[in-house]
Amino acid sequence: MIKILFVCPDNSLLSPAAKAMLMNIGGNEFDVESAGLTTKPLNPALNKVLLEFGISIHEHTPQLLEHFSEAERAKLFQYVIPLTQSTALHNFSLFKYATKNVKFQFDIFLSDSQNSVNEKTIHDFCTTLQLCLEDFVVEVLDKRLK
Repeated sequence: MIKILFVCPDNSLLSPAAKAMLMNIGGNEFDVESAGLTTKPLNPALNKVLLEFGISIHEHTPQLLEHFSEAERAKLFQYVIPLTQSTALHNFSLFKYATKNVKFQFDIFLSDSQNSVNEKTIHDFCTTLQLCLEDFVVEVLDKRLK
Protein backbone atom coordinates (compact mmCIF):
# COMPACT_ATOMS: atom_id res chain seq x y z
CA MET A 1 0.00 0.00 0.00
CA ILE A 2 1.08 3.55 -0.72
CA LYS A 3 1.12 5.62 2.47
CA ILE A 4 -0.02 9.25 2.08
CA LEU A 5 -0.26 12.13 4.57
CA PHE A 6 -2.37 15.18 3.71
CA VAL A 7 -1.59 18.31 5.76
CA CYS A 8 -3.59 21.52 6.07
CA PRO A 9 -3.64 24.43 8.53
CA ASP A 10 -6.03 22.95 11.10
CA ASN A 11 -7.33 19.54 9.98
CA SER A 12 -10.93 20.76 9.86
CA LEU A 13 -11.67 20.86 6.12
CA LEU A 14 -9.02 20.36 3.45
CA SER A 15 -7.02 17.38 4.69
CA PRO A 16 -9.99 15.42 6.09
CA ALA A 17 -11.77 15.84 2.73
CA ALA A 18 -8.64 14.79 0.83
CA LYS A 19 -8.22 11.71 3.02
CA ALA A 20 -11.86 10.65 2.62
CA MET A 21 -11.89 11.23 -1.12
CA LEU A 22 -8.59 9.44 -1.79
CA MET A 23 -9.73 6.46 0.26
CA ASN A 24 -12.89 6.42 -1.84
CA ILE A 25 -11.12 6.81 -5.20
CA GLY A 26 -7.99 4.75 -4.51
CA GLY A 27 -9.57 1.83 -2.75
CA ASN A 28 -7.14 -0.61 -1.20
CA GLU A 29 -4.09 0.86 -2.94
CA PHE A 30 -3.62 3.70 -0.44
CA ASP A 31 -3.22 4.05 3.32
CA VAL A 32 -4.21 7.67 3.96
CA GLU A 33 -3.88 9.99 6.96
CA SER A 34 -4.69 13.65 7.50
CA ALA A 35 -3.24 16.18 9.91
CA GLY A 36 -3.07 19.88 10.66
CA LEU A 37 -0.43 22.25 11.93
CA THR A 38 -3.10 23.01 14.56
CA THR A 39 -6.52 21.45 15.07
CA LYS A 40 -10.12 22.66 15.03
CA PRO A 41 -13.38 20.73 14.96
CA LEU A 42 -14.45 19.38 11.59
CA ASN A 43 -16.21 21.96 9.41
CA PRO A 44 -19.92 21.25 10.00
CA ALA A 45 -20.85 21.39 6.30
CA LEU A 46 -18.12 19.00 5.11
CA ASN A 47 -19.92 15.77 5.99
CA LYS A 48 -23.08 16.94 4.21
CA VAL A 49 -21.13 17.82 1.05
CA LEU A 50 -19.13 14.59 1.07
CA LEU A 51 -22.36 12.60 1.34
CA GLU A 52 -23.28 14.08 -2.05
CA PHE A 53 -20.13 12.35 -3.36
CA GLY A 54 -21.15 9.11 -1.65
CA ILE A 55 -18.56 9.50 1.12
CA SER A 56 -19.06 9.53 4.90
CA ILE A 57 -16.60 11.23 7.22
CA HIS A 58 -18.34 10.72 10.58
CA GLU A 59 -15.31 9.09 12.20
CA HIS A 60 -12.84 11.96 11.67
CA THR A 61 -10.81 12.98 14.71
CA PRO A 62 -8.63 16.10 14.22
CA GLN A 63 -4.93 15.27 14.47
CA LEU A 64 -1.81 17.37 14.73
CA LEU A 65 1.08 16.83 12.32
CA GLU A 66 3.21 16.14 15.41
CA HIS A 67 1.27 12.88 15.82
CA PHE A 68 3.03 11.55 12.71
CA SER A 69 6.42 13.20 13.25
CA GLU A 70 8.11 10.51 15.34
CA ALA A 71 11.04 9.31 13.21
CA GLU A 72 9.96 5.68 12.81
CA ARG A 73 6.42 6.66 11.92
CA ALA A 74 7.42 9.54 9.61
CA LYS A 75 9.60 7.33 7.44
CA LEU A 76 6.63 5.13 6.50
CA PHE A 77 5.03 7.82 4.30
CA GLN A 78 5.75 7.77 0.57
CA TYR A 79 3.98 11.11 0.02
CA VAL A 80 3.38 14.16 2.19
CA ILE A 81 0.92 16.53 0.54
CA PRO A 82 0.48 20.03 1.98
CA LEU A 83 -2.81 21.48 0.76
CA THR A 84 -2.10 25.22 1.13
CA GLN A 85 0.84 27.47 0.36
CA SER A 86 1.41 28.29 4.03
CA THR A 87 1.37 24.62 4.97
CA ALA A 88 3.86 23.84 2.19
CA LEU A 89 6.34 26.20 3.88
CA HIS A 90 6.35 24.06 7.03
CA ASN A 91 9.49 22.07 7.83
CA PHE A 92 8.82 18.48 6.72
CA SER A 93 12.42 17.30 7.23
CA LEU A 94 11.32 14.42 9.48
CA PHE A 95 9.48 13.00 6.46
CA LYS A 96 12.75 12.66 4.55
CA TYR A 97 11.70 9.43 2.84
CA ALA A 98 8.51 10.96 1.47
CA THR A 99 7.98 12.87 -1.72
CA LYS A 100 6.63 16.31 -0.85
CA ASN A 101 3.95 16.87 -3.45
CA VAL A 102 2.96 20.54 -3.68
CA LYS A 103 0.70 20.32 -6.71
CA PHE A 104 -2.40 20.65 -4.56
CA GLN A 105 -2.80 24.24 -3.38
CA PHE A 106 -6.35 25.02 -2.30
CA ASP A 107 -5.95 28.40 -0.57
CA ILE A 108 -8.57 29.88 -2.90
CA PHE A 109 -11.31 27.90 -1.11
CA LEU A 110 -10.48 29.21 2.36
CA SER A 111 -11.73 32.30 4.16
CA ASP A 112 -10.47 33.84 7.37
CA SER A 113 -12.03 31.00 9.33
CA GLN A 114 -12.36 27.58 7.71
CA ASN A 115 -15.46 26.89 9.79
CA SER A 116 -17.21 29.81 8.07
CA VAL A 117 -16.59 28.46 4.56
CA ASN A 118 -20.03 28.01 3.04
CA GLU A 119 -21.46 24.80 1.65
CA LYS A 120 -21.24 25.88 -2.02
CA THR A 121 -17.53 26.70 -1.61
CA ILE A 122 -16.94 23.33 0.05
CA HIS A 123 -18.77 21.60 -2.81
CA ASP A 124 -16.62 23.47 -5.37
CA PHE A 125 -13.51 22.51 -3.43
CA CYS A 126 -14.54 18.84 -3.29
CA THR A 127 -15.27 18.79 -7.03
CA THR A 128 -11.84 20.26 -7.78
CA LEU A 129 -10.18 17.97 -5.26
CA GLN A 130 -11.81 14.90 -6.78
CA LEU A 131 -10.40 15.72 -10.23
CA CYS A 132 -6.93 16.35 -8.78
CA LEU A 133 -6.99 13.11 -6.81
CA GLU A 134 -8.14 11.07 -9.79
CA ASP A 135 -5.13 12.38 -11.76
CA PHE A 136 -2.86 11.75 -8.77
CA VAL A 137 -4.02 8.13 -8.43
CA VAL A 138 -3.38 7.46 -12.11
CA GLU A 139 0.08 9.09 -11.89
CA VAL A 140 1.13 7.25 -8.72
CA LEU A 141 -0.15 3.86 -9.82
CA ASP A 142 1.42 4.31 -13.26
CA LYS A 143 4.83 4.99 -11.61
CA ARG A 144 4.37 1.91 -9.49
CA LEU A 145 3.86 -0.25 -12.57
CA LYS A 146 7.06 0.97 -14.23
